[in-house]
Amino acid sequence: MGDETDAFNLGYNEIFSNWSNPSSYFGATTNVALQVYSKNGTNITVKAYTTSTSAQNLPPSKPTFLQVGVSQNYHPYLSWNANQEPDVLSGGSYKIEKYSTYEVGWFQLTTTTNTYYEDLTESICPPGQQCLYGHWVRYRVKAVDNTQKVSVASDSVMQMVLGGAPDKISVDPSSSEKPSEYSLMQNYPNPFNPATTISYSIPNNGLVTLKVYDILGKEVAELVNEIQEAGNYSVTFNASELSNRSGSALTSGIYFYTLTSGNFMTTKKLILLK
Repeated sequence: MGDETDAFNLGYNEIFSNWSNPSSYFGATTNVALQVYSKNGTNITVKAYTTSTSAQNLPPSKPTFLQVGVSQNYHPYLSWNANQEPDVLSGGSYKIEKYSTYEVGWFQLTTTTNTYYEDLTESICPPGQQCLYGHWVRYRVKAVDNTQKVSVASDSVMQMVLGGAPDKISVDPSSSEKPSEYSLMQNYPNPFNPATTISYSIPNNGLVTLKVYDILGKEVAELVNEIQEAGNYSVTFNASELSNRSGSALTSGIYFYTLTSGNFMTTKKLILLK
């Protein structure tokens, strides 16, 4: 124990048990489990558990062997090893988190009970094509047991994706990867000029509206107004194609975008910087 090049450290890998990697299993199962509990300078506090029940009451161990590849449709495709804790195998899930900009930081992309995920909000340059721009995104995974205890994050992986997402992408309506809750992501890039991408998720079929307003509350753009099936969506807001109600081009400044679907409504801020 000491730094992130070691097997265990607070916030990096905190659980040593039958199901962790490295594992306490050595030729036979054991009830012994250790948890890195706190750290103060060079002093680390470790708790020891000696029964199977107490070991299973710990958070899940760190997910391992996260990899990112390219799907058949040229989207980032994540895969990782399944956690072996009984309370993850039965009723558990995984949180997938994503990082694209310093301003936004890490955010939860989705949850899944599978050990794979295709990020349909990003696209990868197909072989043989010349793609002139792009940016890096990072992914990591956390395990969640059936009592909602959450593991530390897996090691992250990186993938170069196209700089502008396609105009609108939704998951296959028959897919089991439907969102479990409504969410509206921070636009990217932000600040922007002239275009930015807004992503959102809806767990139920229904009427969806996505509108942009100026700082006085006047509507300047209606990006979405249609019945949509449950899924993950992205839409591009291009300020160069719009003008305000006086007929002049949109000026630099703060704007707001609002997602409404059913009883759900939320608003985020975006910045146009010319």
